[in-house]
Amino acid sequence: MTSTEGDSLSSSERRRQAARIGVAFGIGAALAYTWTNILLRRAAGPTDLGWNCWATCLKAVPSALAAWTLIILRWSHGQRGLDGWKSFAWLTLNGFFMQFGGNISFQYAMSYGGLALTVPMCFCTLILSGALGGRLFLKEKIGTRTMIAMWLLITAVIVLSQGANAAASNMNKEATFADMMKAIVFSGVSGLGYGFGGVSIRRAVTGTGTLASTIAPLATIGIVGPGLIAWNEMGATRLAAVDWQMNATLLLAGTFNAIGFFFAAAAMARLPLVRVNLINASQTAMCALGGVLFYGEPATWWIGLGTALTILSLSILGTQDHHSPDADTALIMDAEQPQPPESFAPGVELEQGLEGGMPSRR
Repeated sequence: MTSTEGDSLSSSERRRQAARIGVAFGIGAALAYTWTNILLRRAAGPTDLGWNCWATCLKAVPSALAAWTLIILRWSHGQRGLDGWKSFAWLTLNGFFMQFGGNISFQYAMSYGGLALTVPMCFCTLILSGALGGRLFLKEKIGTRTMIAMWLLITAVIVLSQGANAAASNMNKEATFADMMKAIVFSGVSGLGYGFGGVSIRRAVTGTGTLASTIAPLATIGIVGPGLIAWNEMGATRLAAVDWQMNATLLLAGTFNAIGFFFAAAAMARLPLVRVNLINASQTAMCALGGVLFYGEPATWWIGLGTALTILSLSILGTQDHHSPDADTALIMDAEQPQPPESFAPGVELEQGLEGGMPSRR
């Protein structure tokens, strides 16, 4: 075997190993986000803007604290903390869309439709918008199987909408047709916010940004923007009157959300966006089950069938041969794929990796 062949095999094996690590991060993110959503369901119910902004604000606190702590640690060691003001401004703008279009809409959706309906429907539009955004901005291919999966997702949206009436009635015994439609619309809008937000994260972590410098502006805008609105809508007196247990629940949800945030970003550094969304969408079934078990949400046939269609479509995305033209969602094997950050190379501890950065392009 020549030296060149040996180097090629070594490089291929490194990419395979990086892809396997990416899958592990994706699974970890799905589990963390599942517990985030189960805890956030406790805060669902009020449909006023102030409360939903306050829930979003507290949920963002742990992510922002973790990201800025890592950035400050890098600065203290003479390392680069942020990836330039242009990148920071771009991510802040995307964070505004992700927080208001994604998180606040998601909180509204759970208030109107509950957990078992909101999460599967959110992921339908998340996958669609993520695939579209990945194609337009990241040049990730959309193959035949991806298109089939998308049509299945559109069917799943229609099916899930049939269960919206029962879900809305469970959240509010006097729910109207308008409440049912709000559950559907807010779920869909939240998926769009998360889907296009994922595009900006994937773009940043496969460039020269660190995980912390990517997450910091996204999470910070989640504190500042919704926090100011909550202060204006509720006032200091009402905010101070919020039960401490509810605040603690929201902060705990934010802690799981921070774990999911970092893990998802690490997965996006190794896998195509559609693939990461595929793995992350395994939480649809877990959240649907959590809604039924923990909150007594209705286990309707419509929600069950819609969730099954969502999982089927994602299975189609996940069973593609990486030698086929539809290899956009397969494990990363090709040389064109950006390499994983050196901070997450084999043998490097997670804590070191979260502090580390992406290798600069030369």
